Amino acid sequence: MYESFAVRNFRGFRELSMEGFGRITLLTGANNVGKTALLEAIFAHSAGSNPAWLPAVNAIRGLAFTNVQLGTAETPWAELFYRFDTSKTIEFEGKLKSFGERRLQVSRVTDPEKLRRLQDRQLQDQPIQGFAPKSEPPTSLSIEPSQVLQFDYSGNSLKKETSYFILGARSVRVDPPVSPSPPLTVLYQSEARPVATGDNAQRFSQLQASGQDALLIDALREIEPRLKALRILVIGNEPSIYGDIGLGHLLPIAMMGEGTGHFLQMVLGVATTPRGVVMLDEIENGLHHSVHEKVWRSLNETAKRFDTQVIVTTHSFECIEAFYAASQISGGFDPILFRLDRRGEDIRAVRYDQESLEGALEHRLEVR
Repeated sequence: MYESFAVRNFRGFRELSMEGFGRITLLTGANNVGKTALLEAIFAHSAGSNPAWLPAVNAIRGLAFTNVQLGTAETPWAELFYRFDTSKTIEFEGKLKSFGERRLQVSRVTDPEKLRRLQDRQLQDQPIQGFAPKSEPPTSLSIEPSQVLQFDYSGNSLKKETSYFILGARSVRVDPPVSPSPPLTVLYQSEARPVATGDNAQRFSQLQASGQDALLIDALREIEPRLKALRILVIGNEPSIYGDIGLGHLLPIAMMGEGTGHFLQMVLGVATTPRGVVMLDEIENGLHHSVHEKVWRSLNETAKRFDTQVIVTTHSFECIEAFYAASQISGGFDPILFRLDRRGEDIRAVRYDQESLEGALEHRLEVR
C-alpha cells in the first residue's frame, strides 16, 4: 500500500510530491492536469525494474507502441519525458507500507561503450505487450544512443537492480531477459482499454474457487436489486458472465447496462488483487449519480476485505459528494482526496482528509 509518492520529469510533471494516501484515494482536477499520467507513474513505479510497463502505458491510453526508423531523433518514448527532453532522468519514488521506500530511475543510454557492450550480448527476444515486431528478426541488433533506456531500481535493504529496454530495427528486447518480480501486484482499469469478457470470467472463477462469489453478487444488487445469481457460460469459445434477474432467461452482463458491467469489473479487480493496488480511471463512467454512494461503500468493503488499496480519478462533483457521504456511513472508511492544480509550469497536489473535505463541500469550494 502506498503511503507517499513523488514523480519527476515524467509526462507533464516537472516535480510532484504527495504524502498521506489512504486505502481509497480519490484524484481530481481539471482536464489535462495529469490525473491519468499520475496513475501511469504509480503503475510504472510498481513494476520495479521490469521495463514491460513502457509500452503498456501507451496501451492503457489506447495507443499502439510502434517501432521507429533508426537513424532519426524520433523515439516512441519521448512523450514520457517532461517537455520531451530525453536528456533528463525520470524518477519515481514511493513509500510502501510493507516494503519501505523504493525508487525507479529511467534514463536514456548515451555512453558509446555501454551501448557497445549491450550490442555484443546474446539477447533473447522478449514478447512485450503493445509491440509488434516485423516479420523477420534481424541477425544482429543495431543500437543507437536514442534507442536504449536504462532502468535503475533501488530501495531499503534492496540490492540495486538495473535493466535495459532496447529498440532494434525489427524487434524490441530487454536485458536481462527475465526481470525480477515486482514488489506488489497492481491492476490498472481504464475505459480506453476495457477488460475482455474472458478476463472478467476468469476473475469471477477465482472468487468462486475460494467461495467468495457471493461478495460480487451482493455488491451488484446495490445497482440491480433483481439480480439472483451469476453464471459463467461459454458462447463461441469465449467465457462470459451472465446474470439471472428473474426473466426466465440468463442475460449477459453487457446487456444489463454499461454501469452494471463497469461496476462488476471494478469489484472483480479489487477482489482479485489482494494486498495489491487497483487504479480506476474515471470511475463515474456509465454510473447514474444515484448509485455513486452505494458504489463507494461496496468498493470500501471489498478493499478492506482483501487488503487492497484503490486509487481513483473522477471529474464528477456528485461522485465526490457521494465519496464523502459513503465515508460517513461505512466503518473504517477514511476518505482521502488529492486535487491536482496547475500553477504556471508546475502541478501541485492539494490534500483533503475527511474534515477538510467536509468543509470544502459545505462551502461549495471547487474540489474537482
